[in-house]
Amino acid sequence: MALASLLRSIPSNRALRTPFVAPYSLAFVAILSLPFLLYAPFFSEPFDHDEGTYATIAQGVLNGELPYRDYFDHKPPLIYVWYALSFLGFGESVESPRIMVAGVWSATSVLVYYEGLVLGSRRLGLLASALFVLSSGFVKLQASANTEAFMLLPLMASLIAATKASQSRDPRWYLAIGVFGALATLTKQVAVVHLVLLVAFLVWSASRRGDARGALRGMLTVWVGASAAIGLSLLPFVIAGGLDEFFYANVTYNRIYSGQIPLPDRIEPELRRLVFFVAVAAPLAGSATIGLWSMLRRKGPQATALPAISLLACFIGAVFTGRAIPHYYVALLPAISLLGAMGINNWGAQRLPLTGVATFLIVLCLTVNGSIYLASTAESRHIARFGPNYATTEIIESAEVGRVIASLTAPDERFFNYGRESQLHFYADRLPATRLFYDRPFLLDPSTLGGGMADLRDAKPRLIVDTISLVGAEDWLDQHPAELREILANEYVYFGRVRFADFYMRK
Repeated sequence: MALASLLRSIPSNRALRTPFVAPYSLAFVAILSLPFLLYAPFFSEPFDHDEGTYATIAQGVLNGELPYRDYFDHKPPLIYVWYALSFLGFGESVESPRIMVAGVWSATSVLVYYEGLVLGSRRLGLLASALFVLSSGFVKLQASANTEAFMLLPLMASLIAATKASQSRDPRWYLAIGVFGALATLTKQVAVVHLVLLVAFLVWSASRRGDARGALRGMLTVWVGASAAIGLSLLPFVIAGGLDEFFYANVTYNRIYSGQIPLPDRIEPELRRLVFFVAVAAPLAGSATIGLWSMLRRKGPQATALPAISLLACFIGAVFTGRAIPHYYVALLPAISLLGAMGINNWGAQRLPLTGVATFLIVLCLTVNGSIYLASTAESRHIARFGPNYATTEIIESAEVGRVIASLTAPDERFFNYGRESQLHFYADRLPATRLFYDRPFLLDPSTLGGGMADLRDAKPRLIVDTISLVGAEDWLDQHPAELREILANEYVYFGRVRFADFYMRK
């Protein structure tokens, strides 16, 4: 609604009032439908660990419970809202968040179009939008229903607001930068880099004009918009008494999480991942390079540099944790689509040799991504996308284990999972028995172990599912702290094994 009111405030010249009038209408229908068509083969793909976590917490939210206070995770709160909305709209299934992602991709393509329109022309906007929706077919990036995919919509809205603020200096657009930048950050923390760099660029632009007062006023207005959005999102946690847990999960724990890998150890994996991204998104990367080069040579209006600023910010955010995970690079796609459209617009006299290069890049992209579509089942497509190291048997077999858990527990009963397989709760349709429902906090912050085991003693679930190390394994003792071993020995009896999970029933 906020974006709609801002768009209605645009000056009423013909070019901006009617951006979707024929002959562009049919093109937009095709553009808006493509993400659904390209992503549909992956709607039923198994949930991975992160998706299982978001889905479990979303089910808790729909049950009246609160993220962080009742269920720990270290992602911002809006990702659970996106999942909850998808369950309300499409039912509680693995398909629902993926359908929502396709819808977000389509909506973001409209904003990409509008940014191209504001920067140049309808042709530029339509071309950028088409490139962006085609990027939803870059399935090797493993977008799935992760935070980056949901972040695209507010991220793109903040870029539009920055572009309009640069052109008009209207305070409403500065306010929108803060609001949408905060919403993006509340979906994925690293979006704060995008917000900071956009504001820094606008301050620099105002300084070049000798407008120090305007720069200060713009920064304050952005701060007001961001503070309002963040303040409203914090209100439920303040009212329900979960602010300390919110702060621990989003700030303290994430500092521990991102500090695991020393800076020198991050460089080589990130360089390899960057090469991987260029191969997956080869046509976009090639055309964006031309667009960036032509933009630097021509030195047009300052606003035309904003897609490059956005690309830089998203790249910094992607490499921030040093984990070189492919879906982190999804955030680059709107900006790189805009730069790619600029590059195609500037082929000029070099069109013939560049066409040869483009053909090679398209073939490379189709080779990397296209073969995945040929896999016959959702599980085989998952393995083809993620590779055997990440597409573990635990992920593939989680639905089967979840059905067994459901058969051993009543619908209102909860169970405790010791391990990383948080998706088991969704597949079993059973909520976690304790706040810490996967093992990573115990490993990264050992101070959480005592509280986690105390919660387990208090909860007294009928079923404990151990997915971290099977009975009889050499590392079983090392993987199970003394507190947990004592609980299992005194209060539970070993019930048996299903696939990758050991079951313990309460005595």
